[in-house]
Parts: sequence; structure tokens; C-alpha cells
Amino acid sequence: MSHRQASTSPADGVEQGRQAPAKLWNCAVPRFFFDIRDGCRHTLDEEGTELADLQAACDEVLAVLPTIAGTEARSRGAREIVATVRSEGGAPLFRARLSVTTELIGAPDPAALGGS
Repeated sequence: MSHRQASTSPADGVEQGRQAPAKLWNCAVPRFFFDIRDGCRHTLDEEGTELADLQAACDEVLAVLPTIAGTEARSRGAREIVATVRSEGGAPLFRARLSVTTELIGAPDPAALGGS
């Protein structure tokens, strides 16, 4: 393994043979905010999540909507869950809606529903 001593030029602040950090790391990771409206419940994301790009944020929303819908699988009737992706500046960038309608068919055994 060879060792070379890196010299730094005060003029540019860059070691010889290496790119300036600004050129190497000039790819800030964007932060996206995910707001969820489920019926009359509205949850605003105040922390955000760092993701590679808007496509990754869209993929995240589409993956989580069915999970949110499944959290109250026993509720009956129609529900609409809306997820909105916002930028760091608060601008809406993407919206996905999932409509779920559930109904019991026939007269089920209450024990099958977890009732007594």
C-alpha cells in the first residue's frame, strides 16, 4: 500500500487528487412530509422523512396506504384515506386516495367476529 502525502493549496482549499467536498456532496437529500386524512382524522407530518427523490416519496405513500386501511379492518362502511406528500416548503407534490368499502353479507356468527 503506498502512502502519499496530500498537499493542500490555500487558494482552493482542496487536497490534490481529490474533488472539493462541495462537488462530491452536492446532492442534498430532500425531506418530504406525509399528511394523512382518514375520515375525519387528519394527521400532519411535522418531522418529514429524507428520501432520494419524489418518486421514492410516491412509492412510500403507495406502500403505506393499504397498511393504514388495514388498521381498522373491522370498521364497516365506506372510508377514504388520502395521503399527501409535501415539500420542505409546504407545497403539495403528490396525492393518493384509497377508497375502501366493507360490508357484512348475510347473518354471520357473532363468535366469528370476535363477539360473544
